[in-house]
Amino acid sequence: MATGLVIHISSGDDRHTEILTDDSVRIGTSESCDLRLRSSSLPKTAVNTVLLELSRANGSYRVSESNPAVPLTLNGEPITSGAEIHDGDELRIDNSELVLRSE
Repeated sequence: MATGLVIHISSGDDRHTEILTDDSVRIGTSESCDLRLRSSSLPKTAVNTVLLELSRANGSYRVSESNPAVPLTLNGEPITSGAEIHDGDELRIDNSELVLRSE
């Protein structure tokens, strides 16, 4: 059973890894986010906002909410509420170099 979510973040030459362990994780540029992204690497519609919220249940993280103003894809497909995040999944934000990969 998973105890957290390891996310590898890359934007151009900038790369780092975050380990998230909360049952609910907010990802975006807003100060209220658990995982804050640099707004300079994102489209203007993503500035000072929550892009994605993940919730953990039964050891797995799932998409609980996503910002409709910011086009997000999960493994090349539009992201949907309830989608489960698996090891190796790739989340991309359209019109940006930002990529999140889960492990």
